[in-house]
Amino acid sequence: MTKKLYYILLTIAFGVISIPTLFNVIFQERILIGVINKTLIKLLLVLFICIVEVHFMKCTLSKVIGYVLWVVLVIGILFKIQHWPFGYEIFSMAGLLILVNLIIAASIDKNKGFFHYLLFVFILERFIMILTPTNEFHWWIDVLICLAITIVGIGKILNLKHLKS
Repeated sequence: MTKKLYYILLTIAFGVISIPTLFNVIFQERILIGVINKTLIKLLLVLFICIVEVHFMKCTLSKVIGYVLWVVLVIGILFKIQHWPFGYEIFSMAGLLILVNLIIAASIDKNKGFFHYLLFVFILERFIMILTPTNEFHWWIDVLICLAITIVGIGKILNLKHLKS
């Protein structure tokens, strides 16, 4: 997968999540809110971001650790879906460890921009929402992060098109 395709897919996915929510806030009507299962899309986005960011790492040790943690994260999600014991603990610990691995690898490689750190904040925010009881403040933070990723992603895509031509 190329980075350009990665940026385009993430921008479209976050746009699909955040634009109906923005219309809901502005017009105070439920426009397209019930059509999209945002929780499932966000969970799949966390998995997608984690695996692609691990794939783009340069350090081999961090890459191996990232792949192992990603597999443990998927196992934790399956445990949580099946309501088996320790699914919540496996999911939360693997998720936080993969986030720490991504941040450490990004600080070592020094090849990540603002867009990638916004994605890391999104992953952290999703795990905070899973680990703590949610309230309206979490919802607003979630909406603002998704909108910021959409806007920065559009800018990044336009910048990539400008650089290629």
